[in-house]
Amino acid sequence: MKLQDPCRWLHIFTVVEIKIDYNIALDQLSTYVTRIFMECIDRLFVIAFTLSEHSFRMHLFDRSGVVSSAPLNIHKVSIQ
Repeated sequence: MKLQDPCRWLHIFTVVEIKIDYNIALDQLSTYVTRIFMECIDRLFVIAFTLSEHSFRMHLFDRSGVVSSAPLNIHKVSIQ
Protein backbone atom coordinates (compact mmCIF):
# COMPACT_ATOMS: atom_id res chain seq x y z
CA MET A 1 0.00 0.00 0.00
CA LYS A 2 1.45 3.35 -1.03
CA LEU A 3 1.04 6.32 1.30
CA GLN A 4 0.12 9.52 -0.46
CA ASP A 5 1.25 12.94 0.63
CA PRO A 6 -1.91 14.61 2.01
CA CYS A 7 -0.63 18.00 0.85
CA ARG A 8 -0.68 18.75 -2.86
CA TRP A 9 2.35 21.02 -3.22
CA LEU A 10 1.00 22.20 -6.55
CA HIS A 11 -1.67 24.18 -4.70
CA ILE A 12 0.63 25.91 -2.21
CA PHE A 13 1.05 29.65 -2.82
CA THR A 14 3.28 30.50 0.14
CA VAL A 15 4.81 28.69 3.09
CA VAL A 16 5.01 29.77 6.73
CA GLU A 17 7.18 27.96 9.26
CA ILE A 18 6.91 28.72 12.99
CA LYS A 19 9.69 27.44 15.28
CA ILE A 20 11.57 28.76 18.29
CA ASP A 21 14.95 28.26 16.61
CA TYR A 22 15.42 30.13 13.32
CA ASN A 23 17.90 27.59 11.89
CA ILE A 24 15.49 24.70 12.40
CA ALA A 25 12.71 26.75 10.81
CA LEU A 26 14.82 27.55 7.74
CA ASP A 27 15.82 23.88 7.33
CA GLN A 28 12.18 22.76 7.44
CA LEU A 29 11.14 25.58 5.13
CA SER A 30 13.79 24.59 2.60
CA THR A 31 12.40 21.06 2.56
CA TYR A 32 8.90 22.36 1.80
CA VAL A 33 10.15 24.66 -0.95
CA THR A 34 12.12 21.82 -2.55
CA ARG A 35 8.92 19.77 -2.71
CA ILE A 36 7.04 22.69 -4.25
CA PHE A 37 9.68 23.09 -6.97
CA MET A 38 9.68 19.33 -7.65
CA GLU A 39 5.92 19.26 -8.18
CA CYS A 40 5.60 22.57 -10.03
CA ILE A 41 8.28 22.41 -12.68
CA ASP A 42 7.18 25.72 -14.23
CA ARG A 43 7.22 27.64 -10.94
CA LEU A 44 9.89 30.34 -10.92
CA PHE A 45 9.88 31.36 -7.24
CA VAL A 46 8.29 30.74 -3.84
CA ILE A 47 7.67 33.42 -1.23
CA ALA A 48 7.95 32.12 2.32
CA PHE A 49 8.00 33.39 5.90
CA THR A 50 9.59 32.25 9.14
CA LEU A 51 8.41 33.25 12.58
CA SER A 52 10.64 32.49 15.53
CA GLU A 53 10.52 33.44 19.19
CA HIS A 54 11.65 37.02 18.61
CA SER A 55 11.72 37.68 14.88
CA PHE A 56 9.90 37.48 11.59
CA ARG A 57 11.70 37.04 8.25
CA MET A 58 10.61 36.98 4.63
CA HIS A 59 12.31 34.69 2.10
CA LEU A 60 12.29 34.58 -1.67
CA PHE A 61 13.33 31.19 -3.03
CA ASP A 62 14.09 30.59 -6.68
CA ARG A 63 15.78 27.68 -8.39
CA SER A 64 19.25 29.12 -7.76
CA GLY A 65 18.92 29.88 -4.05
CA VAL A 66 17.26 32.06 -1.44
CA VAL A 67 17.27 35.72 -0.46
CA SER A 68 16.14 36.52 3.10
CA SER A 69 15.20 39.77 4.76
CA ALA A 70 16.81 41.10 7.89
CA PRO A 71 15.01 39.87 11.02
CA LEU A 72 12.12 42.05 12.14
CA ASN A 73 11.66 42.14 15.90
CA ILE A 74 8.06 41.14 16.60
CA HIS A 75 8.10 42.62 20.12
CA LYS A 76 8.77 46.19 18.99
CA VAL A 77 5.97 48.13 17.38
CA SER A 78 6.99 50.90 15.01
CA ILE A 79 4.18 52.92 13.50
CA GLN A 80 5.30 55.65 11.14
